[in-house]
Amino acid sequence: MSSVAGERDALLIATGKYIDSRLKRLRSPVKDAQELATVLQDPTIGSFRVSSVINKPHYEIAQAIEQFFRSRSPGDLLLIHLSCHGIKDNDGLLYFATTDTNPDLPASTSIPADFLRSQLQRSRARSVIVLLDCCYSGSFL
Repeated sequence: MSSVAGERDALLIATGKYIDSRLKRLRSPVKDAQELATVLQDPTIGSFRVSSVINKPHYEIAQAIEQFFRSRSPGDLLLIHLSCHGIKDNDGLLYFATTDTNPDLPASTSIPADFLRSQLQRSRARSVIVLLDCCYSGSFL
């Protein structure tokens, strides 16, 4: 149960290893997430409780995102960071690539941006910071 002042929680998601050879160009997302975790956990800077999901398939990341936003209080401060490839389909919809993403089947093998949006909207937390480190991150708005 959250305190009156609220909790400070961060979920850092980083994917730098991909099964599909077309996605293997991304170089440092895991290191970036690890360094961000250190800063966020520092009591003089962020004092966040940090959870990390590193190089996991789409279903594990989707579950982590849903769990992160559940059972929140309005006073909670949440931060979610995704560092991965962004993929757009032929209709211009945005997806976040995971280890098992097939760029030809993004709707069923990655994290749809609409899924992340819906989890953000369903959360009772009023303060949420979203950091996207991917190509097409501007498309999330």
